[in-house]
Order: sequence, then C-alpha cells, then structure tokens
Amino acid sequence: MMGERVSLRDSVLILIVMAAVVAFRLLTFGPPELNGFDEGVYTHYGEVLGQHGVAGLKAVAARWADDEVLRQGPLPFRVAFIGAGAICCRLVGEFSPFGFALVSFAGGVLLALAGMLLAKRWLNSRAGVVLVGLVCGASPLATGLSRRALQDSGFAALVVLALWSLDRFIEKRQIRDATVLGVVLFLGFLTKESMLFVYPLLLVAYLVRGGHREHDGLGVLLAALALAPVLALGVMVYLAGSLPALLATYSTYSELQHTIPYAKMWQSGPWFRYIVDFLLVSPVVMLLAAVGITSSDPFVERGRSLAVSILLLGLAVFSCLPLLNLRIVLFLDTPLRILAVAGILVVGQKLGGDSRKGLWTAAVIGGAVVLLDLVQFRTLFVAGGIYDPVTFNLMQALGFAP
Repeated sequence: MMGERVSLRDSVLILIVMAAVVAFRLLTFGPPELNGFDEGVYTHYGEVLGQHGVAGLKAVAARWADDEVLRQGPLPFRVAFIGAGAICCRLVGEFSPFGFALVSFAGGVLLALAGMLLAKRWLNSRAGVVLVGLVCGASPLATGLSRRALQDSGFAALVVLALWSLDRFIEKRQIRDATVLGVVLFLGFLTKESMLFVYPLLLVAYLVRGGHREHDGLGVLLAALALAPVLALGVMVYLAGSLPALLATYSTYSELQHTIPYAKMWQSGPWFRYIVDFLLVSPVVMLLAAVGITSSDPFVERGRSLAVSILLLGLAVFSCLPLLNLRIVLFLDTPLRILAVAGILVVGQKLGGDSRKGLWTAAVIGGAVVLLDLVQFRTLFVAGGIYDPVTFNLMQALGFAP
C-alpha cells in the first residue's frame, strides 16, 4: 500500500490541507443555536458527571428507564463523548451545549484527517489524497454536524480510523496496529452502541483485502476485536449497577424507538432512504462517485473494491436498523467522497489528455465540487437551519417540500 511511506512532502501536504480544513470549520462553526433535544440531554449528563462524578451518572442510569424526559433521548452509557464534553465544559467555565459542540468540532476535524489517511491507503495518487482532504473537509453533512453538540462527528471519525488501522494491520501484521484498532473500537463503543454494527464492515474489509490468506498475528487481531466490546460492556455494567439492569435499560431503549412519535414520523422509511439522503446533500459527489466506481486506475490494488464494499454493505446494514437518520451513517460519507475523488481524477485525465494537464483539470473540477458543497452547506445548515438531517428536513430546505 502506498500509504505507509510518509515522506516529508506528504506530511507537509497533509498539514497544509488540515490547516485549511480547520480554518474553514472555524469560519463555519458558529455555532448555531444549540437547542436540540439530544443536545440538552448530553449537556445534562455532562453536568451530572462534572458536578457529582461517576456516582451521579450511575444514579441517572438507574432511573433512566423511568424518567419521562431522559428516555426520549440518548443513553447515559456513551461516556467517551459525555466525559469529553464535561471536560470541555469545565474549560469554558459552564455546563452548556457549547462545550459539547467543541468536542463535535474536534471530531469533525479528526474525521477529515482520518479520511486522508484512509485515502492514502486506497488511492495511488498524492493529488488524490489532497483532494480527498479538501472534499471531505467541505462536506456539507460533516460540516453541519460538526457544529452541533452531538457525538456523530466523533463516532464517524472512530469508525474511519478503525478501517484505517485494520488495513494497516492486514499489511504489516504488527501488534501496534491491532492495539490501535482495539483502542479505537473501545472508544467507539463508549461513544455510540452502533459500533457493534460496524463489525460486518471490518469483516468484509478483512476479506476483500485478503487478510484471511495469512495467519500471522491473527490471535492479536481477534483479541483486539473481542476485548474492545467486552471492556466497554464492563464499563456500562458498572454504570448500570448490574448486567440485568443494563440489559433491561437497553430493552426499554429498543422498545421506545418504535413508539417515540418523532422517531416513527421522521426516522423510518424504505431501504433506499440513505441513498436519497446522500443525493439530496451532495448530488455532484454522488454522480462523481458513480464515475469513480467505473475505473480502478486511481486506486491501489483492491482499493476500489474496499471502498465500494464498505459503502454498499454499510448502507445495507444500517438500513436494517430501526432508526434511519443520515447522521448515524456520517462515516459512509468518507468512502463515498474517496470514490468521488477517484471520479474527479478519471474525468480530469480524460479531459486533460496527459498526466500533467489531467491533474490540473482534476484540480479545477475538485475546486468546483468544493464550491458546490459550500452552497449546499449554506442552503441546508445555515439558511435551512437543519438540526436533524432526515429526508423531510433536507427536502424542505432545498424547496422540494412545503
């Protein structure tokens, strides 16, 4: 894989791109009025943890199922995000959603960086990696969600980092990469329980990459994959008070997803809903991704197969969950945009004729894509004021619904 020889030039390019992403995200951060229901619940959890410690959070977990307000929102077991938010709130001097929005901002920047690292392993072009950083940094969905006091940006970053660390392990079979994968998965489980449904994506990445053809380090990899959820479960059991109490809480949480009016009305739909939602957010990126799928030239060996497999399986798996909300699958925006950049490189090469002109043409196309995404971001998340990017809200902001 090309991504492991990191030259000084590569490092400088990554730093420059990330500086541009940070500057853009700071300019667009705002943040908006942080009055979403889940944002308020997370802030409450952070305040309880900050003022009363773990004992306070355990008390909240014990009464969660009987609390008419809290049980309409997220569970108190997402302690990685809650703890990070509580620390930020301490730093800013008050327990408010703004502290959690700062965590989301950091998660959004990390997501863009993780996208570049993954692209460095999947694409065979330095220019492609740079374009991925810019296109991911300007993503309307990622930019919009990184302004909210929610865990979606951080969770998406952890999922992409898990794919990256697994890919590194498959190539080098080093304990270090398996350890990184285990730590990332552990933090992912304590950020959002749906990390469990990322495991099929890790499996398909392992098979497509050919990891099953060698057995070196397999025990270490299996240990990392198994210990992460087990240790996370131990933390959750401790907060819940016992395993039966934890299971009862999750049972209540699962049942409520089918009865909460908002969830029933806005977070359900047909199997192709996520495809429609991504098309509404970034139609040009979807079109270019379709072009990128047609050619293996911009990719390293199996790079295209990895991107396509993870994107399609991710859509399939997460479409089977009871809640359908685009922020749940924010991490799929990364392979989608890597494929779109491949499409940009393909179109640039065909229009440019030779390699040099092709790269300049691709740069122009990439710049146009970024500008169009900025327009979409402003339309959806600034002028449209979208908090939850469900289909109706997206259509309404774009003028397709009253």
